[in-house]
Amino acid sequence: MGLFSEVYNSCTRFGPEFMGILQTKELRSLLDFYWLSPSGCLYKVDYQGVDLSSGECVARSGSVRPYCVTSVLRLINIYEGQYKEVFVYFRLGEVQAVLPRGFLLQD
Repeated sequence: MGLFSEVYNSCTRFGPEFMGILQTKELRSLLDFYWLSPSGCLYKVDYQGVDLSSGECVARSGSVRPYCVTSVLRLINIYEGQYKEVFVYFRLGEVQAVLPRGFLLQD
């Protein structure tokens, strides 16, 4: 059983049930922290000294760097008491597609 990384989502493409802090095991599962910008770009955040209160990611003394992952990520949230998940295809750290529910990876 791995640990979850957190993604603070500011991108509205997934719907209101996926705004705010989401969890994923697809990003190394090391309790790392990421930010998904309103335009759909993924960033790795040095959480210390970062302000997310405005929905934007503002580094005060830490660092915010682009995270160029190419993968399908499963993002998880609890919304209004219900478990929600979405599969998102990232190419070089940018959202390319939100995949339909029931999407299966094939080798």
